[in-house]
This record gives sequence, C-alpha cells and structure tokens, in this order.
Amino acid sequence: MKQSESYEGFKLVTQKTMDLVNQKEVVLPSTYRVVFSSLAKKYHIDIGAESIRSNEEINEEVYNHVLALDANTNRAIEAIHAKDEAELTRVLEEAKRLQQEVARLREIAYQDSLTRTLNRRWLERFFLDEAGECFAKEGVMALIDLNDFKQVNDLYGHAVGDKVLIHLAGRLMQLQAHVIRYGGDEFLLIFERQALNEVHDIVNVMRELHRKRKIRTATHEFAVSFAYGIAPFSIGERFSEVVTKADAALYEDKAKIKRRIA
Repeated sequence: MKQSESYEGFKLVTQKTMDLVNQKEVVLPSTYRVVFSSLAKKYHIDIGAESIRSNEEINEEVYNHVLALDANTNRAIEAIHAKDEAELTRVLEEAKRLQQEVARLREIAYQDSLTRTLNRRWLERFFLDEAGECFAKEGVMALIDLNDFKQVNDLYGHAVGDKVLIHLAGRLMQLQAHVIRYGGDEFLLIFERQALNEVHDIVNVMRELHRKRKIRTATHEFAVSFAYGIAPFSIGERFSEVVTKADAALYEDKAKIKRRIA
C-alpha cells in the first residue's frame, strides 16, 4: 500500500471509530482499541504491532464466548425437550466451535506477545499456589539474562533489540523446558524432570552455541551472549526466594562470562 493510500485508510478508520464510540454512553480506553482494530481489519489496513490485543480485549472476547455457550446450553435443553434432533445437532456444532475459540484465546492469554514464550500469568496458573507465592510443584529454575542488551538497543535500535529477544526465545524453546519471559530481557526456564547438574549442562551448551552465532541485520553483524543462574525448587518453597537464589548465581556467572568475552 502506498503511503498516501495508507494515510487515507487511517483517516477513514479513525473517523469511523470516532463515529461508533461517540454513540456509547461509557467509553473505556480499550474500547477505542477494540473498535479501531476491528475496523482496520475490515478495511484491510495494516496497523502492525498495534494490532496486538490487550488483556482486557481478550477477556472481553472470552466473556462473550462464555455467554454464547450459556445461550447454546439453553437451546440444547429446549431441543432435547422438544426432541428436535436437527436443532440439537446445530447447537452442538456451534458449542464445539465456541469451545475451540475459548481454548485459542486462553492460549493467547498465557503467551508473551513479542517472543511467543509463556508469560507470568502462565507461571502463576500452573506452577504456583492460589496465592501466587509458593511453588505447587518441584523442579529446577534457570534465570536467563542477556549481556549488554541496553547497548544493543542504543547502538542498533529497539527493532533490532526485539529481533534479538525473538531469536533467543526461539533457541530456548528448543529445550525441554517451559520458557517464560520474566522481564524485558530476562527469561525463566522451568525444568520438571531434569536433575540440577543436567540443567547446568543443558543451559551451558545452549549458551555456548548462542554465543558463537551472529545476529545479522541489513547493516550490522554482532554476537550476543547471556548469563544464567540456576536454583532447584520444591513444593511449598517461596517463589521469591528461589528467584533470589537464581539471581545471585546469575550475577556471578555474568561476571565470569564478561571476562571470557572481553
């Protein structure tokens, strides 16, 4: 799409969005985003990263699907009483489709929008207790932190920085571990079946392979390394305490790896 066409497209979608939201008595910030994204999709306007949906939008869509499932349940009960097999078949097919949509949205809710790794919500849901403070399972945690990532952003720009994160996330997701984006350039690896020494070997081999690979852009080529800290955890152990242990080990490792690559 040419720049002039793109500009006119944005003007059209913006005006239609304003027309629609002005009809509502109450307008939340997410309302503008939902309406604008929907209209942009309708008119084939590419809004890039802005199309990433917020948690509020996902929750609203899940809520609407749940309401639809509830309505389908009532229709199913009526069809059973009326012995209307054709209507019951239609209801069941629609319910199956809605359940698939809810499952898809639930998966998105547990995913980091940039790297496609898992997010903290997933960790809280599947590995921590109801209070979100202690582990409900046992395993080994590896905390990963990129070295000099701020320098990458400063020298090459945030777009290149994002590509570095995506590249590292892709490599980490090849391991037999749950990969969680914990912070800006920090990742958590959760191993359920491997022993502590095995996790050390696995992560160290990955680090050495990653360190030798070059990141290439249109105008630059550079290598990126990461440091890591490992700590085992058991059921009932506080998450914050395990992270503190892994973080302390990470900073010891960071000092060693920086001396190696200096």
